[in-house]
Amino acid sequence: MKTAFIHIGTHKTGTTFIQRWMHLHLKQLLDAGIYVPETGRMRKEAQHKHLSAPIREWLPDSDVPEIWQKLGAEIKNRPEDVLLSAEHFTRSMLATNRANRLMAYLESLGYRVVLILFLRDQVSYINSRYCQEAKRFITVGPFEAYLNRWQNNVIFNYDRMTNRLEKLNAELRVFPFPPPGRTIQSVLCETLGIGPFNEKDVARANESMGPKTIFAARLFAHKTRLNRRLKKRGPGERQRRLDELRRLTVEMRKSDFGLGWNSEKFMGFSPETAEDARARFAAGNDEVALRYWGTPWAEIHGTLNPVPNEIDLESPDPAILAEVLGYIEPLLPKAEKIIAREGAIS
Repeated sequence: MKTAFIHIGTHKTGTTFIQRWMHLHLKQLLDAGIYVPETGRMRKEAQHKHLSAPIREWLPDSDVPEIWQKLGAEIKNRPEDVLLSAEHFTRSMLATNRANRLMAYLESLGYRVVLILFLRDQVSYINSRYCQEAKRFITVGPFEAYLNRWQNNVIFNYDRMTNRLEKLNAELRVFPFPPPGRTIQSVLCETLGIGPFNEKDVARANESMGPKTIFAARLFAHKTRLNRRLKKRGPGERQRRLDELRRLTVEMRKSDFGLGWNSEKFMGFSPETAEDARARFAAGNDEVALRYWGTPWAEIHGTLNPVPNEIDLESPDPAILAEVLGYIEPLLPKAEKIIAREGAIS
């Protein structure tokens, strides 16, 4: 039986890098017996984001979602193993009953399923995920509010998450991120069962954000009243508006931006909140590490000693405020047109 390898994330574990790497090495992968399907794939990276959401909508009495039918037609008669990748699969696979319908469908096409999952230390992961959502205007509040809202979520509780994934009719392979002493693509190749090949250079995927960039994103959202004004648009339309606004503010997220806002990495955790988070996850993390890697969690991930540098939106340093406003204020009239525009954005 052929194998459908599904790289399911998690977020912020080099997923975009892996997807760009896959895109640049489609021929080498194919020569090695690994086919990366075109259905649901993004144009510039081998990410299959569009295959994810339909899994959660796969009701007992519903047909196979159209996009999965299209994928099935593409891969059914191919001789190779298949590789799909999207960090968005993590949540979809946690909908156990619906995800198992996918497993049954792939089995009907002649594939067994192997899920590939990377796990990052939660202190680093939560901090990085907050940065990702803040710079994209998804999260507009302070780090503490984000931490209080999300730290009990299953996506950060790796023991609960892997226990649910193990209920799927699939093999689960779990790896630490970053993998000690190795590259993430070498780990992927090994689990695919293929040897190394001459690799092309892959550009760094997501830049690490600095405290000024996070402050600027929050200030921009505050001044445009993004949350209040886009809330009534509906999720699809809200997302399109946010995409337009992110293109408008792209310069502030670049590491080579002239003001150097990202030369220092943002950190929202204090030593105390990091210790509390580690204590919350410690027992579950060790269960996972011993189950999959045969060693305690701390021996793989070590300990991060955070120094918080979040800029308070309510009482920022006047010089920093003036610097950030100098960038933001010229963009506000353009942002207003995007937010206020009637109808859908084409």
